[in-house]
Amino acid sequence: GIEAVAGSLTMGVLNTFWIHCVRDGSVATLILVGGVPVGVKVENADGTPLAWVAIEPGAFNMVQPMTGYEGTVTVERMAASADPLMLIQSIQRFEQRVALYAGVSAADLIRESGDPRSGYALSVSNEGKRASAARLIPQLRRSDLESVELSAAIVNGATGSEIPETGYSIGYQGVPLSAGELKARADYVREMLSLGLITRADAVLQFHPEFTQAQIVKYLATADAERSLRASIT
Repeated sequence: GIEAVAGSLTMGVLNTFWIHCVRDGSVATLILVGGVPVGVKVENADGTPLAWVAIEPGAFNMVQPMTGYEGTVTVERMAASADPLMLIQSIQRFEQRVALYAGVSAADLIRESGDPRSGYALSVSNEGKRASAARLIPQLRRSDLESVELSAAIVNGATGSEIPETGYSIGYQGVPLSAGELKARADYVREMLSLGLITRADAVLQFHPEFTQAQIVKYLATADAERSLRASIT
């Protein structure tokens, strides 16, 4: 995953550079030959001339000939050095490539706005986020379990306590289902159960993938007990 990390850091640099270009490179540059803006100091304390003078973009300034200059004062105009719109589009294309390297397919990228300058122009679908997270869970689970077991062993050794050092399980909070996704999944599970293509345990896993087998059995037993209680009350 180092490509995604490096790409994310690069994105921060590119967006900072874009701000710099909007501020300093999106307006035309004017070059005065033999002239100087009225009232502007154009030399250092030691009398050496400055290389350039910053003037507010779009401002009108009176110009006068430089001291000792006998020629005609001329103004040269250079085009803006950066196009903010083209630059941000290029940055966002790079962002999409980083997402692809991270395992997020183009189909999972959702266009939220037609304006490429929008900071929310692209987002990743919930399914894309879940698929990306699922690829990371195995390696994260192994290291997290080792950290929990090691922590328990250190505490036991330091305090003499008897905290279990093995037998832990870890569940990760995923991207929650939207109302539409919940309804679609419930309809799917109901149909599969009616056709006998999945078991009740399979149905529970559709909504609680982090459950162990023992937790599934306990969950179903609790559900059956509550169903029986409601039936006896009615």
